[in-house]
Amino acid sequence: MKRCARCGREIDDAASSCPSCGGSEFARPQPGTKTISNRRPWAGVLFSLLVPGFGIARGDRFGLAVAWFFGLELGLGVVAATFALESLPFVVGLATGACWLMAVLVMLYQSYRPGRMTFKHWAAFAGVLALSVWLPSPAELVAHPFKMPTGSMRPTLEGASGRGDHLIVDRLTYRFCSPRRGDLLVFLTRGISGLPQDQIYVKRIVGMPGERLEIRGGSVFANGVRLTSADGLPPIKYATADFMHRDDGPPGSSYAVDKEGYFVLGDNSTNSLDSRHWGCVPRENVYGKVTGIYYPFSRAGRPRYPGEPDGAANRSQQVRSETNRTSAGAGSGH
Repeated sequence: MKRCARCGREIDDAASSCPSCGGSEFARPQPGTKTISNRRPWAGVLFSLLVPGFGIARGDRFGLAVAWFFGLELGLGVVAATFALESLPFVVGLATGACWLMAVLVMLYQSYRPGRMTFKHWAAFAGVLALSVWLPSPAELVAHPFKMPTGSMRPTLEGASGRGDHLIVDRLTYRFCSPRRGDLLVFLTRGISGLPQDQIYVKRIVGMPGERLEIRGGSVFANGVRLTSADGLPPIKYATADFMHRDDGPPGSSYAVDKEGYFVLGDNSTNSLDSRHWGCVPRENVYGKVTGIYYPFSRAGRPRYPGEPDGAANRSQQVRSETNRTSAGAGSGH
């Protein structure tokens, strides 16, 4: 018996080429060389499921294996970005994800071949697997999955009752721009007095840094101006409470937003523990924003409060509203 130098398959001495890869270079098996049985091509599929492309490297096709590994890792990052970016239709993420899955199937098909595992193969496999577990992938830097644990954001996000919404958290946008009013902010509770520590919360941004807010008649006023859907807020009737965090204004209605913080409220206003109770979210606690629901499938898509306008149109109105408010503030000396 002799072994194909390309894929490692053992074949008869009389054969002139390898029936698996067509290679014409052969070598005699070295005594003591530990290999996985060449009659088990499915082993390559198992290796590629753990480390993308490694089943191909097992057949000594290292260049192709490296290309598959980085291609699939970067491709998954692109899929995460298309799901996470609110400006893109949710169907774009679905289409991109389907293309990525097809590429995975092609890679696994190419991994279904005889191969060998020498000491160098095992060392490379263990090293890449350890790095994959330890280092964050491109997809993790772009988006993060999260399950809504409570009903404080109903009806936009379902939580306490039933299965709860499984969410996509956009971790990319805030690396380049600041949070905006109306965003479904995801933040860490670390260092916020009155909240359980080292947990992740979701609330809607209502007050921006440095503003003075007042809740009156179910509406929110920022520096004396009533906030509407043009400012990014859905038609929610907000409640007050006597024990809420406040400054010198009327009991339970007036709040001063920190210059480096955000005032956040739950959409389920009468059943939400939010900035009315424990104050503002510091800028350094911001983790990302919710831009999608991926499960249950009946609710998959961009989260919307009932009656809330389309995201793109709403953002356009919001920019005009913020511009007008800024101009008015400058003219009045505020």
